[in-house]
Amino acid sequence: HEYVFPMFDRSPILARATHAENEYVQMSEETGLIGLMLIGLFGAILLRSFLRCLRKQHSSVAVAAIGLGSGILAVLVHSLCDFGLHLPANAILAAVFCGLLVAMARIDRSPQDSAQGRKNTVRRWAVVLGLVSVMLGWGWVVITADRARRGEGYWRKAQQLEARMRENNWAVANADYARLIDLTQNAADKQPKNVLYRHWLNAHRWRAISRIIEPKTGHVILNSVAKQTVGQIVLDLEQTSALCPTFGPSYSLAGQLRRFVLDDPRGEELIRQGRALAPCDPIACFADGMLDAHKGNFPESLATFRRVLTLDGSWFELAVKVYIYQVARPDLAIEIAKDDVSHLFAVAELLEAEGYQPLADEARQQAQCLLRIQCESPDAPAHMLVRAAEHCLQNNEYDQATAYYRRAISRQSANISWRLRFAEALAAAGQISQARQQAGICLKLRPGMPEAQHLIADLRSRSSGRYKQN
Repeated sequence: HEYVFPMFDRSPILARATHAENEYVQMSEETGLIGLMLIGLFGAILLRSFLRCLRKQHSSVAVAAIGLGSGILAVLVHSLCDFGLHLPANAILAAVFCGLLVAMARIDRSPQDSAQGRKNTVRRWAVVLGLVSVMLGWGWVVITADRARRGEGYWRKAQQLEARMRENNWAVANADYARLIDLTQNAADKQPKNVLYRHWLNAHRWRAISRIIEPKTGHVILNSVAKQTVGQIVLDLEQTSALCPTFGPSYSLAGQLRRFVLDDPRGEELIRQGRALAPCDPIACFADGMLDAHKGNFPESLATFRRVLTLDGSWFELAVKVYIYQVARPDLAIEIAKDDVSHLFAVAELLEAEGYQPLADEARQQAQCLLRIQCESPDAPAHMLVRAAEHCLQNNEYDQATAYYRRAISRQSANISWRLRFAEALAAAGQISQARQQAGICLKLRPGMPEAQHLIADLRSRSSGRYKQN
């Protein structure tokens, strides 16, 4: 379900659904019509056993059957909206209930029927063969489960190491990359058909050889040996896709490497296919948006990048760099950031650094207007009010700055840095007495604060200077 349903999902929910939240739907996905027929047959056997128990002469059997049947019915109803039977405890308990119900239905069978059953050699051998088959099957299950357990152990260690490397922005030693690849390789060796392990094994291999990046454009610098390794990664990704033809991330990564690293146009189709199969994966969506940008389909790329930011906001800087450095459309960087104050200010700084001063001024003006509009709301967060106050100070709008600071401090009165800036804004607005009062509060909250002491001394000198002048 996790790798098949996303391509059919038409709901506005962007998160990936790992289960169908309905046992019957999920079972039909996994087993098809034959599975549904077997489930129906199993249900008919249980119903027949339940009715036979109710007709028993022993009232205790009927009462027990009612209890067991009620428990099984509760599980059946709950399975309409959840996947509780995926939990081992629930599944085993439900199996015990079903087994008890069938066993109780066989109570009071006539001795003659039992004698005939014991004389039936074919039936006896069938039972023996069935038990042997079950034991062999359980042996295979145990071995497979143990391999899965060991593979999952390696995978968890790899995820922990990856998390630490991500916190350091991947600026780690070569030994860390080698260990990450080794752990993921061990997990894939334990479960060769696990598409998730094999995909991330190749993703880590690619990251290990793509650490030299041109700072502005984001282009990876590779030598001839590294390009040969990329070719091997692409081939392994295509083999991984054969294991699970609906796993979109492998298509997407293979397409990105073909199109943007190996300059192979066949990668475009893989990128499109990866996006179609994994519409909730930010990497697959970003690759599709970048492809549209390079092909000049800018409206489509904007829509795709906005979806990427909805899925994961950390992709904003990369999307902006695509427009500024790769396709020379800096105006679209403003377009993609127009609904977010922080993004607009970040775009303004990038544009200013690259010499696009008019566009930088436009982005900064849009950010300031949007910030003030948002601050008009009575529920505006304190940090946004402080940011608006800072911009007012830069524009010498002291009265407006003090008003924003006053609102922010009313919500977070213990924030000393904000209160000190409030005092400085009051001083700039000529409200000396109030400025001294706020600086004094800073000293009460943090005795001996140097900044507050300097401000008070400066305010005293101003006051004495005015007194002498008068």
